[in-house]
Amino acid sequence: MLQKDISGQAHAPVRVRELLAHRIADGLGVPPAALFRGQFRLCDAPLSPIEGWCSLALGARYLHACPDLRQYRILDLDGRLAGVVLGVALDPDAGPGGAPLASVTQLDCRLDAPDMADRVEALIARLVGRFIALCCVPGAARAYTDAAGDMGLLHDPGTGILGSSLPVILAREVEELPDFNHRAVLDGLGGYTLGYTRDRRVERLLPNHRLDLATMRATRFWPREDSLAAHEGIGIDAAAGAIIARLAQNVAGFQAIAPCLMPISGGQDSRILLGAAREHHARMAGFFGWHMHRQSRRDTATGARIAERLGLDYTIIARIEATIDEVAAFYARTGQLATGTAFGKARRYRTDRSQCSFTTKIFSIRWNMTSFCSKTTFTAYTHADGRTIT
Repeated sequence: MLQKDISGQAHAPVRVRELLAHRIADGLGVPPAALFRGQFRLCDAPLSPIEGWCSLALGARYLHACPDLRQYRILDLDGRLAGVVLGVALDPDAGPGGAPLASVTQLDCRLDAPDMADRVEALIARLVGRFIALCCVPGAARAYTDAAGDMGLLHDPGTGILGSSLPVILAREVEELPDFNHRAVLDGLGGYTLGYTRDRRVERLLPNHRLDLATMRATRFWPREDSLAAHEGIGIDAAAGAIIARLAQNVAGFQAIAPCLMPISGGQDSRILLGAAREHHARMAGFFGWHMHRQSRRDTATGARIAERLGLDYTIIARIEATIDEVAAFYARTGQLATGTAFGKARRYRTDRSQCSFTTKIFSIRWNMTSFCSKTTFTAYTHADGRTIT
């Protein structure tokens, strides 16, 4: 059976079951592609090690990724590949309404131009969403993550391999980083910061940094020289107005990609988002609040009152304990790093399946004019009737 890659070419798949991901999946009795859904690996091997993943040549390296990840290509003037974005991305400069990034973006510059890498980086820097980006310009092979590092990008400087999690990077067991209580991190009682991971050799790319794939060294690239110039001297009222407009634009952009849920609690973040996006309430798939503990019970009570006053239907999603198998699968898939949040916290519960069940997509909205790490998250769920909402 032939397996198509991202570029549409076909090849005969070769199953080299050497990754930690294979051993973990075999132990749980789950196909690796199902357990590590929504993840990717960048290496020098041309064929995907995980059955069902797509592959794409990026210079001297190959990108292998879950086909559920949205893929966007960046081309040069002659149609040659200059970069790729995986995940969910909006381009605020593409037009009114916060348009989703086009599946193919062509830059008016040739691949060998001296400023081509800078042009690709400028495009990546203005994107909004949850994604990783790769630049494959000759002499400037680089990797980026979104402004909040929400999707997560790990790299092993020793092997030059990148990926979403330790199991899809490593062909060995995890060598635990000393001086960390890793169990506490998995239980949500601590976190990995400063680019650390559970493994002593593998690092995490921090937001606003680029990874040079030739040296495997990360350097800060944002803010760029042009990032803040347009906002110098702006007053408080004008700044607030621009932030509100950008928030509303981003909400509209995400709604153009998939139906969306909006969280409402008594907190400031959700109230600001709710107010900024008031013109888009009618297109929301629903409004919800988490009831996980004593404080969140108060939050959902406040959220329900706010929703009632605004005439919005409001759903409270309650916590129930996960089964042993669900906990094991969660730890295997994300608990090696608990990737996806700035502090790497994991949780040992799930939502009530009579209401919805977790998937792996989390969209972040940058709620300022530039690329700071403040964010509000939208999470995708699948309802019992089969509808998927975000």
